[in-house]
Amino acid sequence: MPARLSVDQVAAVLGFQAHDIPVLVAAGLLSPLGRRDQSSNTTKYFATVDIEERRSDAKWLNRATDAVQNRWHQRRKIEASARPPVGMRGRGNLNRQRVSPENPPPRHLAVPSRTPDTVHPGALVVPG
Repeated sequence: MPARLSVDQVAAVLGFQAHDIPVLVAAGLLSPLGRRDQSSNTTKYFATVDIEERRSDAKWLNRATDAVQNRWHQRRKIEASARPPVGMRGRGNLNRQRVSPENPPPRHLAVPSRTPDTVHPGALVVPG
């Protein structure tokens, strides 16, 4: 095994998803190699020795699992609060009411009915 591991390799060794590793770093449960002042968009590597220690530490795994679960719970909670209420969402099929004779559409959405004797305003009328 190499001396340093990438995010994908760390995720595989620890049993997490790759998108969970930044959550563990932000929670202070993992620390990447290199200087702290480096740009956040650089490739992060982790010491294999540290990852192997954490892999066998049940208390650390429990804290890491809690941190990941809490992070995604908070994110779902924020996203749910930002969504409009069910009745105010877009006009998807789930939000449309079925139109029937007992339940006509609102007047501003109603299509005028056309009867055979209705003449289009621009139609040429030929006396017959």
